[in-house]
Amino acid sequence: MLYSGIAPVTDGDVVVRPANDVSIVYDSLAEVNGRLFATRDSDLYELDPATGAETGRFGLPVNEFGSEVEVVWTPLVADGDHLWVTIADGGDWLLTRLDVAQGTFDLQAKIDSDSESAVLAGGRVWVADRRGSLSWIDISTGRRTEVDSGFPKGDTVLDSEPSLFVGSDGSLWALDQPAQVVSQLDLTDGTVIASYRLKFRPSNMVATATELVFANSYDDRITLLPRSALEPAG
Repeated sequence: MLYSGIAPVTDGDVVVRPANDVSIVYDSLAEVNGRLFATRDSDLYELDPATGAETGRFGLPVNEFGSEVEVVWTPLVADGDHLWVTIADGGDWLLTRLDVAQGTFDLQAKIDSDSESAVLAGGRVWVADRRGSLSWIDISTGRRTEVDSGFPKGDTVLDSEPSLFVGSDGSLWALDQPAQVVSQLDLTDGTVIASYRLKFRPSNMVATATELVFANSYDDRITLLPRSALEPAG
């Protein structure tokens, strides 16, 4: 839950929404040039950065039958002046680029219909699904390239939680929660550079220049791992 509630209240300079009011729940948030965007209920909204209040709903592309497409839960990805949004048009999922200033959509790429994670790293949008399949989107052309990541694939390999992360130094990481394995991926071909099997099952992570920090939502445990402890691939 990223924002919850309807009427925000302020506490000094901090905007707070009532924790017991779950009338509004956003699936993803992203900021582009000081403008805040969010997805909920198959739609894309702009929010007031100061209050979190919705200022308007963004019109989405219309398909050949005249029906507006729907936003799905793959995270929003900010890319300079653009925002990458995943939409569903019938049975197809498309990662499409929104020119925020113009309010228009231009590039798009077809992606797997159970994609759970998307991040911008190395000048590409990387996308992974729950089976561990990995691909990247060229941000200048919208062309999608599938890669053999080298981390396990299966029906339940990845939880329905973010599985791709970008480090503070621009590095790319894949987190396989059930297998308790974290892997650093090559930014050119997506292959595993190094990995480590964790003792406790992680649910989220942050990568700094020197260490990895993992959160475990099952017992509120925090794990710190020096990047020097990673084992090189092969």
